Amino acid sequence: MVRVPTTRNSTSFSPMGQVLLVTSDNEQFTAEKEVVERSVLIRNMLEDVGESDQPIPLPNVSSSVLKKACEHASFSFIAAQSSVVTKSVGCRYLASKHCELIAIKGEPLPQPDADQSQDETRKRTTDISEWDQKFITVDQEMLFEIILAANYLDIKQLLDVGCKTVANMIKGKTPEEIRKLFNIVNDFTPEEEAQIKKENEWAEDREPIFPHATGPAAATVAEHAEPQELTFYAGWFCPFVQRSWICLEEKGIPYQYKEVNPYKKEPEFLGQLEALNPKGLVPAIEYRGNALYESLIICEFLDDAYPDHKPSMLPEDPYTKARARIWIDYISKNFVPGYMRLVMAQEEDKQKAALEEFNEVLRTFAKEVKGPYFLGEQFSLVDAAIVPWVLRDYIVGEHRGYSRDAVSPEWKRYAESVEVRPSVVKTRSDNDKYEKIYDRYLRNEAQSEAAKAVRAGRAIP
Repeated sequence: MVRVPTTRNSTSFSPMGQVLLVTSDNEQFTAEKEVVERSVLIRNMLEDVGESDQPIPLPNVSSSVLKKACEHASFSFIAAQSSVVTKSVGCRYLASKHCELIAIKGEPLPQPDADQSQDETRKRTTDISEWDQKFITVDQEMLFEIILAANYLDIKQLLDVGCKTVANMIKGKTPEEIRKLFNIVNDFTPEEEAQIKKENEWAEDREPIFPHATGPAAATVAEHAEPQELTFYAGWFCPFVQRSWICLEEKGIPYQYKEVNPYKKEPEFLGQLEALNPKGLVPAIEYRGNALYESLIICEFLDDAYPDHKPSMLPEDPYTKARARIWIDYISKNFVPGYMRLVMAQEEDKQKAALEEFNEVLRTFAKEVKGPYFLGEQFSLVDAAIVPWVLRDYIVGEHRGYSRDAVSPEWKRYAESVEVRPSVVKTRSDNDKYEKIYDRYLRNEAQSEAAKAVRAGRAIP
């Protein structure tokens, strides 16, 4: 039998009971109750059995791994109980390989971060304390046994340390490097591997997305480099991003622009973007510590949050506002999917059918236009919702037989009017950079969420 004691420093703790644990290799451990209750599994088992001398079986945990788990639980318990370790104490306690605690001078106890919630801390892949880094410096076999045990025992802090360690090990590495690191045998056939690479081509370096905006959009990005109350997480190439970007420019709202490629997230933005948008996609904004996403929702929010910044993107009149929303919905449900289906159609007959469908959608919309812009003289959210794809209609013009003239005179006048709006021009990159993005769509090989939805016949998320 091995006793796992908890050594105390000058901070006094209440007396703790003893718990008998039995590991998968039939070794018995005596441990402090309040320490092992860091495990939700053990705590629940103790509640079920009540006051009992019966040993608690842990069939999925070996003795060597339980020693490490108890070591970590002991220090987590001390850290939770002691907010400050003074110089007069001058030491901390580390469980040895024999599970006897010895004093190590000069290392502060790991303290909870008072400025971050537990959920926020758990989202950061690199947030591992110095003590935890030393604790988790073990061979790979032990590392993964610790992770499995922490998951089984339901010890969240220990599971976090293990998972974050693995995340840091693989950060920035290619699949081949990760396989080599963990001795993972690639059991795919060459044909299967080729297919997988094709399906994930969007995120591959073979055809990388250009890293930043070009043309007029590059100048706009440069104007918005300084921190502001509102941070705009964007991808220059994304038409959904451009919707929100146009609204920011229309209203003259101060914002900081941060470029993110959501299909190949940079490490510094990985956790941050996913914290802002569970989908991990752009656009997203951070406003006074709060997160928002979805392009059209962001646009309406800007009207509400910045009422003094004119123009409003939706009209004040209730009827006109409702009518605008009807046609914004039409754009989302008909225009955007129609454009995507046309771009992605491969067979000639499907391209022809998609073109006819798309042209009819445009004719229906154009009949409702009241002036140079959809509502007349006022540029509105209806125009911002559709114009990013108007700018990109040259793609289907060059590759799918589309032309503005063939749709209707009304559509041509409208398209030529909205595409030269200053806010639209200022958020536009060079055509040749857009073309590289749409090459994947034209081959029906794009793996964006929108492409997957169109391919599956679902609504675009």
